[in-house]
Amino acid sequence: MVDQISSVSDLIEILNDKRILFPINEPWYRGQSDAGWGLEPGIHRGNNKDKSECDLLIQFQQHAAGKVSQIQLDKWGWLTLAQHHTLPTRLLDWSTQPLIPLYFACQDALDNNEADESKMPDGALFILDPNKLNEIANEQLPTHAQRRETYPRLLQASDESLDPYYPHQDSTQLNLQVPIAVRAPMLFERIVFQSGTFTVHPNPAAADQNLNLDTIANKLIIPKYHKSKILDELRLLGISEFAIYRDLDRAAKHISGDAK
Repeated sequence: MVDQISSVSDLIEILNDKRILFPINEPWYRGQSDAGWGLEPGIHRGNNKDKSECDLLIQFQQHAAGKVSQIQLDKWGWLTLAQHHTLPTRLLDWSTQPLIPLYFACQDALDNNEADESKMPDGALFILDPNKLNEIANEQLPTHAQRRETYPRLLQASDESLDPYYPHQDSTQLNLQVPIAVRAPMLFERIVFQSGTFTVHPNPAAADQNLNLDTIANKLIIPKYHKSKILDELRLLGISEFAIYRDLDRAAKHISGDAK
């Protein structure tokens, strides 16, 4: 089912429609500025599939070790930090609230004037049932590794049931083809501000057989000519670049009135 939204009120109306959310207890949301993009993590995109995910992570740890010495990170914490700094990983960002993902879906309109609007793609807001995804993921695991709970687990090294999804594990041999939904530890401010969560995807080598999340997520289209209007409405509701990131550069722009 695909609906279009041209305003924040349209989104509220759709979210009140039980066809979208029922019986989801806690829907997750993801916004993408191009409705043509699939729901793929960075390591699954383009030439990244040919890169060694483990080597990328090791190099990242080498450069970041001195900067995060005050934080105790487990193996998933390191992967989360790498994702936080745009390294291609198997993590895909979601949020437990809809307005910030809606902002991301429209964000490209900030750098376009009216003459350029025709060149922008339509955006998309995806709504996922994480429990349903984990039900599907359970079916792929061998009997001894079955995860009985379908609620999203906390992404942490002490939970051994998550080990098969870690980059150092060969998920192609385990026939892992379905991502799982997990809760992100609130290690970093950006995750807190964005109410962040993740789906964890199998190795890129299994991506051709990987479950297409588009088939189980509801997709709402944001027409390109309505992106600027939606951003204005979100700004009135306190959703802005500064509210999402809260770093000092954006704080300065916000204070000086230059923020978008």
